[in-house]
Amino acid sequence: MKHRLLFALALSLVAILPASPALAAPKKAAIPQKEVLWDWWFVWAGGTSPSREVIYIDSLSVEEIVDHAAIMSTPVNKKLKKFPIDYVQADGIMISENTQKPAKNATRIRVKCTTQQIMFDTSYHSFWDTDRGVVTEPASPWFDANSHIRYAQIAKFMCDPKARTDENMMMRADQSYDPLDTTWAVFWKDATKPKFTTTKSREQVEAEFAATVAKAQQQNADATTYFTEKREEIIRDQGKFAMEQRALFDKMNSKASPLLETWLGADERSLVASWGIPSGSYNAPDARFLTYTYGYATQMVDEQGTVQPGSRQEFSCDMTFEIRNETIADYRSSGNYCESASSGKPRGPNWRPSSRKK
Repeated sequence: MKHRLLFALALSLVAILPASPALAAPKKAAIPQKEVLWDWWFVWAGGTSPSREVIYIDSLSVEEIVDHAAIMSTPVNKKLKKFPIDYVQADGIMISENTQKPAKNATRIRVKCTTQQIMFDTSYHSFWDTDRGVVTEPASPWFDANSHIRYAQIAKFMCDPKARTDENMMMRADQSYDPLDTTWAVFWKDATKPKFTTTKSREQVEAEFAATVAKAQQQNADATTYFTEKREEIIRDQGKFAMEQRALFDKMNSKASPLLETWLGADERSLVASWGIPSGSYNAPDARFLTYTYGYATQMVDEQGTVQPGSRQEFSCDMTFEIRNETIADYRSSGNYCESASSGKPRGPNWRPSSRKK
């Protein structure tokens, strides 16, 4: 019941804010630009002059963080229909009218929606006093979001997707302004804004925003160009390598082999199951090649175990199958040990030896 009363009170506060002279706001906020880097929403306001405060949250930054610990502890035989969420996080800004407090506090907010716990990650405070400038404040511990209506409103916005789309529940801020300027221009017009560390005009803010968007677009275009060129280069290299592999395949000894012939028309799976894992493989655009290599080397040694120079002899054979549509379509063999290497190997489903000649 307490929880419901707090949310009802939060909604009623937002509903009556436009009627207050100190927090007067237009009925309809400006429509955000088509290309935006943020989407600020007015979530909460409170206090009386000269100690008023306003809180904004960027709806585009709302992100669900998966509970990896819960996933790791889930039994293997249990299928998760949806990844468990540990908490939801978003970028928030708190604006203060009190000149003894930071004018703007940018922070990452985290909320555990199931338990209504909230915390504020590392914060960056900008003070009115230019001597203090910007300071960093460490993260806060988790605490009850229902301990104050401002925290309940934040939790509602972050945990309820409808609150981030329905302006009857929350109000979208003017996207052209920094929330600090928006607050003084819209809500606190009855007071004089203190001198702050920046005196940027609306035109400057919009110009900086446009420059940021243009830079992001250029970076995206550069990345697209780079990866397109890289992909084309890889395709060219793959085509060149495939041609080299095909030429090498064609150069191999192509005379008929009674054993290899028995595998023509068989599927790749049967070959691997019978012969084992191949020594090497290559995937061409229209074919796949599996190579089985067999061989040994000999050398002569004297009674003292010294290797005799020039006595080393190598015997080897490469037997390569060409696979098309998962079926053996051709074969080649190369080496001085092929007749012996092929003897004793499992035969394919085509039992009849053939006098096939190339």
